[in-house]
Amino acid sequence: MMVLQNLHIDVPGNISIVGNDDIYYAQIYPVPLTTIRAPQDEIGMRAAEILIRTLESSVLLPVERVVLETESIVRKSTKTVGA
Repeated sequence: MMVLQNLHIDVPGNISIVGNDDIYYAQIYPVPLTTIRAPQDEIGMRAAEILIRTLESSVLLPVERVVLETESIVRKSTKTVGA
């Protein structure tokens, strides 16, 4: 975002930016960053559960698909465009 500012490219006027993980700094940038918030604790717990099952198994386990809810945090680094 700072490079775009140095190049005089307007955020979100000319380009929209979306981040990931909703880090603390996302809120305090000169243009607050729109971001996707994922459930970090649940990701860690699910990954640990899968790892433990894999390590304890004497056979190759099938691939497990895990889908978790995320949250979109809309701030000022994106703008709405017509559909």
